[in-house]
Amino acid sequence: MQQVNILVVENPVFKSAQERMSGILRYSATKPNWAVRTINPHIHDPAMLKRLTANPARIDGIIGYSRTLAARGFCSLSQLRGIPTVAMEVPRGVSPCPRKDLILAVDNAAIAQAAADRFAQGSLRHFAYVGNDPLRTDVKFDTMHSRRREAAFRRAAKAIGATCATYRTRATDDWTDDLNHLAQWISRLPFPVGIFAFNDQRAQKVVDACNLAHVTVPDQVRLIGVDNDVSICENLQPTLTSIQIGFKEGGYLAAQALDEILANGHMGGARRKISCGVMRLVERASTQDLK
Repeated sequence: MQQVNILVVENPVFKSAQERMSGILRYSATKPNWAVRTINPHIHDPAMLKRLTANPARIDGIIGYSRTLAARGFCSLSQLRGIPTVAMEVPRGVSPCPRKDLILAVDNAAIAQAAADRFAQGSLRHFAYVGNDPLRTDVKFDTMHSRRREAAFRRAAKAIGATCATYRTRATDDWTDDLNHLAQWISRLPFPVGIFAFNDQRAQKVVDACNLAHVTVPDQVRLIGVDNDVSICENLQPTLTSIQIGFKEGGYLAAQALDEILANGHMGGARRKISCGVMRLVERASTQDLK
């Protein structure tokens, strides 16, 4: 049985990347001839990456985060050598990899709808959205996802006749200044209000801002984050309700699709897309009705 060399380009510092890797490895466990090598482009030496791409005959398939693939030269390798590539989270209008590739994308509309549905179940008629943190390193991609979640959340609110406010982050490098600004914004919201945060890290900041503004969660503010990062959700006071995205399933499906491409000997026609939707909403204290 001929060995198949799969290169996965990921930065496992993020929970989403860890879960995608889990799904990829779960699928590869069903393929005895697969040899999966993980490259962390933020740690591995650039010279080593250059040596790796200089020997493309040893690579049969590539899976990776689209921005990283483009920045580190893996997409040019795919274009020149015709190596099947699964590009994850490609922004609209951007084609860092060849047209005949496959995209793993996040279903932001489904995520926003899940948050809106939970607030509606609690009979809330005032919604609010807090977008991505500008101090994060990957601002471009976070902003893309944040804007799509905001738009979908506003549509969902409008559909049930609820109001929807949006927090506009100040362009500042001072996180304490942004925290104070967020606290002032929250204090002016109509209560009770359901706040949907871009992710759990951002929801953590909302809790800090509520404490600063002497606003109580979940009595005045009910809060939902995204990612179900247990290290955050279980250690906030109150504990945080969060939407878990199906990154593991997405990683598994991406590896499965790559396997199908390799088996067929070609990459097919038009670009294909797999969406990571909502796996579940994990209910915790931040959305519970104390009454």
